[in-house]
Amino acid sequence: MKNIEKNKNDNKNKENQTVTSEKKEKLETTPKKKRLAVTLIATFALPFILLVATPLIVFSNNINEFLFSWKDFLPLCFLFAVIICGILFSAIFFLPERAYRICLHIVIAFDLLFFIQSTYLNGSMSLSGDNMGGSPALASKIINLIFWVLCMAGFVVLAILKDKKKYIKTVSLVLCVVVLFTQFVSALTPMLSNKNFFKTKAERDGTDATINYLTYKNMNKYSTTDNVYYFIIDRFDENYAEEAVSHKADFFNHLTGFTWFQDNIALYGHTFPAMAYLLTGIEYSCELDRCEYFKEVYSSNNYLQEIKNAGYDVNIYSESYYTYTSSTVPDYISNKEPCTSSLKSKFKLAWRMAELGVFVGSPLFCKSLFNNMSSSAFDNLFEFTSLEGYTGYTGTNDIVLPNVEKLEFEETTNKQFNVIHIEGCHEESSNNPDNKNSSYALLTKSFKIINTFIDNLKDKGLYDEATIVITGDHAAPYNHFVSVYNERRMALFFKPSQTEAESQETLKTSKAKVEQKNIMPTIFESIGVTSEIATANGDTSLFVTDSAERKHVWHTYVGDVTEYIYKITGDGSNFDNWHEISKKTYNRNVMD
Repeated sequence: MKNIEKNKNDNKNKENQTVTSEKKEKLETTPKKKRLAVTLIATFALPFILLVATPLIVFSNNINEFLFSWKDFLPLCFLFAVIICGILFSAIFFLPERAYRICLHIVIAFDLLFFIQSTYLNGSMSLSGDNMGGSPALASKIINLIFWVLCMAGFVVLAILKDKKKYIKTVSLVLCVVVLFTQFVSALTPMLSNKNFFKTKAERDGTDATINYLTYKNMNKYSTTDNVYYFIIDRFDENYAEEAVSHKADFFNHLTGFTWFQDNIALYGHTFPAMAYLLTGIEYSCELDRCEYFKEVYSSNNYLQEIKNAGYDVNIYSESYYTYTSSTVPDYISNKEPCTSSLKSKFKLAWRMAELGVFVGSPLFCKSLFNNMSSSAFDNLFEFTSLEGYTGYTGTNDIVLPNVEKLEFEETTNKQFNVIHIEGCHEESSNNPDNKNSSYALLTKSFKIINTFIDNLKDKGLYDEATIVITGDHAAPYNHFVSVYNERRMALFFKPSQTEAESQETLKTSKAKVEQKNIMPTIFESIGVTSEIATANGDTSLFVTDSAERKHVWHTYVGDVTEYIYKITGDGSNFDNWHEISKKTYNRNVMD
């Protein structure tokens, strides 16, 4: 009997414990209807910050750099945010209580972290130049990562703790609302305060619907008398040229009659101001912003003007922003055309703006994963077409190559001076020759373009007398944020006007200590024209130069620009010969 009563009591106790456990779990479980508000706010805040607010803030504060208006990206970005919100909401709303609380607090942690990162922790990161988050100081990245890890761990701990009085839930909800409201106000303020926000690009510039742009016009023209081709491969580092030969010994065998100058120094380290300088011979002063510099160099007496005065049609095939602006490109450039711009795809633009938002909100360690986050990169999403039907020039290898391969060359009696600037090694990311983004693979594409023009000159019997330059605008920068810490030589190949026998000679090499300023004087020497600018500057031909001292100017591309000036004495490949002689910081970004 006692055993029977004991079993009954044990069963009763178990039932009571079960009932108590169920009541306790029921008390701790958030009813679905009470989950709704906090889950919706938390899951909407995250995509709103990244895909709507941040792109909108960036656009409003950099509106003069963009060719599009808010209507071209904002509706789709908002749609992206709604879709992401729906996915996140569905993923966590129906989870069991414990898993729900942990996932909810992880989302809230991301809301807060993305907000803090984009608002306070990016330092002086700007949008100008190349991949602005690629190389912050290692210490900064580690500290930033530790903050993210600790913050995330803290929110997970809060989710696990018992919250009978709902304090944690209340504070979390308040944080979400504050972050969401703050980002909304931050996005709304520049919209309302910027008088140009609701205007189109043409309205913002106070012009009609056309803008001046350099097009493919005349690219198929070759002169029956005098031809000058100046090929500029973006970021054509000397090391890349040497790597190409190490992978394929006959890589440059097509360049008969050329001399390869293997110790050449570029004046600048980035496309701006390198392109404008090598075309005009006028150095950049950090006292001027980008547009002011372009206006000064192209309106002054410069090398291009001297070439034009010598009877040449001057054609410049280069992209806007880094080389010129619509209002500064000179009228004497033959392939300058008034063009209308059209957006290739609103979806791609919205996706790119969303990517920009994620880039800004990401921790420093992750920013190098993003490709070319700069305001200038958005120009590639547009097509420019002149009234005569010519397409605006875009220097990307994969765009230029098919256009060049289908050219039907036409002769003209006008002397031709053609500068062709191609992307080249700009996105180089690997030394493996089999990688599509290796310097070898990218140079292979670049030289397919160049060899098309060389073959045309050879076929027409015009190669001997042609003057051909193959070089870069600058060497590989390796970093954008600190001073130069290794040698930087830029590849340079030059073929002057010469005899038939000379033009058939195999490629020569030279270790002469030359620099970018010697290229234009050599062109003038080759075409038999005296350059007053070169004479006044005392700049000499590559073939007679062996400088005891050369100069390189390096600009950091983050926030307040620091300009470093280096003196190179002796062999440029030995970094011991690079001496910092000047350092000055300016209270603005170099591209502003």
